[in-house]
Amino acid sequence: MDTHTATIAAGLDQGSDAAAGGKRSFLFLQGPISNFFDQLGRALIARGHRVHRINLHFGDQLFWRLPATHYRGRFEDWRAFIANALEEHEVTDLIVHGDRRLYHVVAAEEARAREITVLSTDLGYVRPDWVTLEYDGLSTYSRFPREPGAIRALAEQFLPPDLMPRFHAPFRLVAALDVIYNLGLVFGLPLSANYR
Repeated sequence: MDTHTATIAAGLDQGSDAAAGGKRSFLFLQGPISNFFDQLGRALIARGHRVHRINLHFGDQLFWRLPATHYRGRFEDWRAFIANALEEHEVTDLIVHGDRRLYHVVAAEEARAREITVLSTDLGYVRPDWVTLEYDGLSTYSRFPREPGAIRALAEQFLPPDLMPRFHAPFRLVAALDVIYNLGLVFGLPLSANYR
């Protein structure tokens, strides 16, 4: 596990609104097309937390080796399914990659209705080659200030950023992972024919 993933896990360990300081239960939905969520899940387990994932299609399964449930139902039944999963796994934190995917929108609504922390990741959202993790979500759900003065005031509290590229993945690797993920989706359709 790389130090970047361990750092994110440590931040999650201390930074959640829900159950701060206690052992928590993280539910992952679709993640980046890599093993990043799997590594993050392992780091959270190492810190004593519970981790589970819901795979929506076979492509999701390719990069996750930890406990998981495979959802094969229709989208119309997703709300009831995710509501039950949040209760069954006693989820304290829901982690999604991109908060505007249809399944993620519904899951976040159900999580917020239960006062479960919603965390959203994205790639290159703030700077290239980095994974951004935000509480509540991205864009309109982001807690990131919108006023230039507030952003400048926050910036004064921190050291200048280290702009050295650290997590650059070669294009051929990113392309290969994307193709593998989507081939898993296409050839796995008999297992997840209802996926939208």
